[in-house]
Amino acid sequence: MQDLPLGLETFSTLRENDYLYVDKTKYIFKLLKPGKRYFLSRPRRFGKSLLISTIEELFKGNKEIFKDLFIYKQWNWDKIHPVIKLDFGAGEYTNYKELKESLYDSLEDIAEDFQIELKRRTLVGRFRELIKKVSIENDTKVVVLIDEYDKFIIDNINNPTLLKDITTLLKNFYGVLKTSDEYIEFLFVVGVSKFSGTSLFSGFNSPDDITLDYKYASICGISQEELEMNFSKHIEEAAKTLQCTKNDLLDNLKKWYNGYTWDGEETLYNPNSILKFFNKKCFDNYWFATGTPSFLIEKIKYDFKPLIEEIEVESTLLDSSDPLNIDEISLLFQTGYLTIKNKDTSGRVKYTLGIPNMEVEESLFERLLSTINDKSIAEIQEAKKEFIKNIENKNPQGLRKTIKDYVLTEIPYQIHIPHEHFYHGLFIIWLKTLGFKILAEDSTNQGSIDCVLKTKTETVVIELKHSKTNEKKDLEDGIKRAFSSINDKKYFEKYLKEKNLNLLAITFNKKDVLCEFRKSKTF
Repeated sequence: MQDLPLGLETFSTLRENDYLYVDKTKYIFKLLKPGKRYFLSRPRRFGKSLLISTIEELFKGNKEIFKDLFIYKQWNWDKIHPVIKLDFGAGEYTNYKELKESLYDSLEDIAEDFQIELKRRTLVGRFRELIKKVSIENDTKVVVLIDEYDKFIIDNINNPTLLKDITTLLKNFYGVLKTSDEYIEFLFVVGVSKFSGTSLFSGFNSPDDITLDYKYASICGISQEELEMNFSKHIEEAAKTLQCTKNDLLDNLKKWYNGYTWDGEETLYNPNSILKFFNKKCFDNYWFATGTPSFLIEKIKYDFKPLIEEIEVESTLLDSSDPLNIDEISLLFQTGYLTIKNKDTSGRVKYTLGIPNMEVEESLFERLLSTINDKSIAEIQEAKKEFIKNIENKNPQGLRKTIKDYVLTEIPYQIHIPHEHFYHGLFIIWLKTLGFKILAEDSTNQGSIDCVLKTKTETVVIELKHSKTNEKKDLEDGIKRAFSSINDKKYFEKYLKEKNLNLLAITFNKKDVLCEFRKSKTF
C-alpha cells in the first residue's frame, strides 16, 4: 500500500519516493498539446500547486519520474524549456513594502538559479530582464508558471486602501507577461479567484480561462473512479477500522467530501480532505480548518441567502471579480463554498449553485455562527445539545431560552437587520449546523414553507415571523400570523402522511423570541 502524500505538493518528491499519485497527466497533455497561455481557478487545497509542479517537471524533461503515467509515451521528451516558477502561496502579505520586497526576492532567487545577474532597478524592469535573459542564455523560449497569483489580493481584501496600491503594483508586474510574449513558450497561471484589474485578463495575449471548460473540469480534485482505483487498499483498511462495509464507507465519503464540480456533470472529492481522512480514518472537517480566509466570513455574515438555498446565476458572474468591489456569490463559488449543482445551456449559460458537501456545510455554519455571536466553537457545540433536546421534547420555553442565550443576546447591534429574512437565515443556519435535514423555502401549490425539519422520528413544519417592536403583544401576534399562514396556505397537507407531524411558529425581534408547537391535527 502506497504512502499518502500528506502536505506534499512537489511532483518529483511524490514520484521518487513512491507516494500515492492520482494520474492527471492525460489532462495536462490535453492542455499542453494545443495551448500557449492558460488560467485556472480552483479553491485552496485542491491540487493546484501539484499541478504546477507536474508541468514544471515535464518541461524540464525529467522523463523517468513519469514512467507508467499516461503522458510518458505521449510527450516529446526532447521538448525542454527553462522554467520560471513564481510561487506566492506561502506567507502572509499584509503591507505594501512586504509585498514588493517579496516580488524582488522571488526574481532574485530565480536569477541565481539560472546564474544570471539582474541589473535593472525597477521591479517591472527586472522581471522583463529575467524572462529575456533566461530565454537568450538557453537559446529557447521560457515557460512561466505562477502559483497563487492572487494571494496578495486575498490577504488584503478587507483593506481597500492597501488593496488599491497592491492591485496597481500587480497590474504593472503581470503586465510584463504581455510585453515579453516573444520570449515565452508557455504560460500557466493558477489562483483562487479571477480578479480583473491585474492586467492578466485584458488586452493582447490574455490567458485562456479554463476554469469552467468541460475538457479540464477534472484536472484537479479526485473523481469517484479515481478514488476507488487509487485508494482501494486504503478504503479496505478504513472500512475495517470503522467496522463498516466498503459500500457504507464509500457512501459516507461521498456525502462528506464529494460534490465539487466545474462542468455540472462529474463531481469531485477534495484531495486534501480525502488524504486526511484516510490518514486519520475519521470523518471530520479537514479542509475548512486550512482553507477558510477570515475575510470570507466577514463578507457573508450579513446575508445568509446563498448558504441556505440554491441560487441561479449567469455565467458572467463567475467569470471575473473586481477586488475593490467583489461579489459575495462569486467569491463563495471561487473559494469552494458553493459549487455548480446544475448547468442550463438552453440559452445564455446559467448555473445553479449550492454547497458541495457536509464537510463544507457543517464547518462553515459553525464558524459563521461563532463569528456572529462571538462564541467559541465549543460553546456552539454545547448549544447544539440544548437545541436538539428542546426540539425533540417540544419545549417552547427551552427553545426560546436557547435561541435567546446563544443567538440574539450575543449578536452586536450593528449586525441585526430588522427584516424577516435575516432571522430566517440565522435560524436555518442553526438547524443546519445541528446536522438536521432541512428543506428551506419548501415549495407547495400554495406557496413556500419557510422551513421543514426532518429527524428519524418526526417532521416539523416551521413558519417564522419578525416583530418590528420589542413589545410582547407583537411577538404573540407574530405567532398567530405564523400559524395563520400555515393554516390558510395548508402547508401541513404536504406532510400529512408523515407519522409524527408537528407545527412550529417562531417570532423574532431584536431582543427576544417566542416559540410555540402545535400538532397538525389542531388544524
